[in-house]
Amino acid sequence: MKKASTWYLLALAILNVLLALGTSAAAAMWAGAYRKLGILLPKVTLVALSLHWWPYVFVGVAVFLAMVSVGSKWPSGVFLQFLVILLIGEGFILFMAQIVFVLPLVSTLTFQ
Repeated sequence: MKKASTWYLLALAILNVLLALGTSAAAAMWAGAYRKLGILLPKVTLVALSLHWWPYVFVGVAVFLAMVSVGSKWPSGVFLQFLVILLIGEGFILFMAQIVFVLPLVSTLTFQ
């Protein structure tokens, strides 16, 4: 495990486990807040609240790429490109998830 990309991918997997715990807690918090306010949720928000486990997909992909990186003769730069693609994809999903969680609350507070 002398490639830097292997360590970066394993670090990403560990951070995604922590993110998964936070995402589950945030989904429960948002669901409780909406229930307490009596807000009817759109289907998109209900789907987002039910998919709180999505960081584990990134954990699996990062661990798989780290294992491939250990046994591969490819240079570390190839796996760093995969790492950047994973981070861009994950950043987009995080951004969209937060938008989906917040929009019903903003629309309710704005139009009341």
